Amino acid sequence: MNKLVINIYGSPGAGKSTLAKNLKKYMREKRIDVGLISEFATELIENNQKERLKDQPYVTKGQMLNIAKVLKEHDIAISDSPIELGKFYCDPKDKKRTNELIKKCKNFYTSINFFLKLDKQAKQDYTMESRVHTYAQSQKLQERMLASSILRDETFMIIDRNTQIKEVLKMIEKSKQWKEHQNQSKGLEL
Repeated sequence: MNKLVINIYGSPGAGKSTLAKNLKKYMREKRIDVGLISEFATELIENNQKERLKDQPYVTKGQMLNIAKVLKEHDIAISDSPIELGKFYCDPKDKKRTNELIKKCKNFYTSINFFLKLDKQAKQDYTMESRVHTYAQSQKLQERMLASSILRDETFMIIDRNTQIKEVLKMIEKSKQWKEHQNQSKGLEL
């Protein structure tokens, strides 16, 4: 397996999409071939299909397809909607199926995980455009995420909007997953 996904976790409005786009741009300036995975949930909202968000297995499958499309063209991708976020939005009756889909998807790549925390600027910038959560709901969701077992992964790095893009890239390049990916890539070139 030689696919790597840089996941940016965080609650709605934290700045995940902005960070993902800026990180992609910066990495490409450094001649790193990287793709950006679009968020399936946002696609549903923008296509007036909010009701489909209640079906988390459907949303998870859509996100899996978005991941697969990007990883077909790139060995490295950035996601502002990590597949495991589905666990936070899942109806209890769909939990087992959603977890099975997430586990299946994660078998195809290695992850480097960041958590982007809400801050005062996020509150000022928050809008309801392409969102279904208010800022207060977003804050509560962040608390749930930070208390979750998902974030107990040793590779999780917590950042905020003040973290410079070049610092994020340095954190990526220092990670065990990045080094392994680079070594595997070099091995394939020989």
